[in-house]
Amino acid sequence: MNQMIKVAQLPETLHAHAVKTGNLIFTTGQLGRNPVTKEIPAGMENQARQALANLRTLAESQGLTLNNVARMTIYVSNLEDMPQLNKVYFEEFFPEYRPARTCVQVARIARDALLELDAVLSCGEA
Repeated sequence: MNQMIKVAQLPETLHAHAVKTGNLIFTTGQLGRNPVTKEIPAGMENQARQALANLRTLAESQGLTLNNVARMTIYVSNLEDMPQLNKVYFEEFFPEYRPARTCVQVARIARDALLELDAVLSCGEA
């Protein structure tokens, strides 16, 4: 049975922040949107930091950490912003553990954000 996950500390959404099915959690796309101010900060580093912090908040709400991220997909509006994204991603959030990751450039992201990410988290043994 699928379980819808909503996290009060994340920006409101019309859908679930994630869905748990078995031992996996599939997240909804996370923008770099501040849950308090509802604003998206300027710059790739700031947006990446906030989106990854939102993902961490979601993981922690389920008793997990970012080490439970098995796979991540990151959508960017410009691949030339990858150095700034990678700086935050590897130095602040995944300095040692590196989940599988795909990064693609897309034509446009909601709210004209510079990136959006989603992840699959493992929450137990299969």
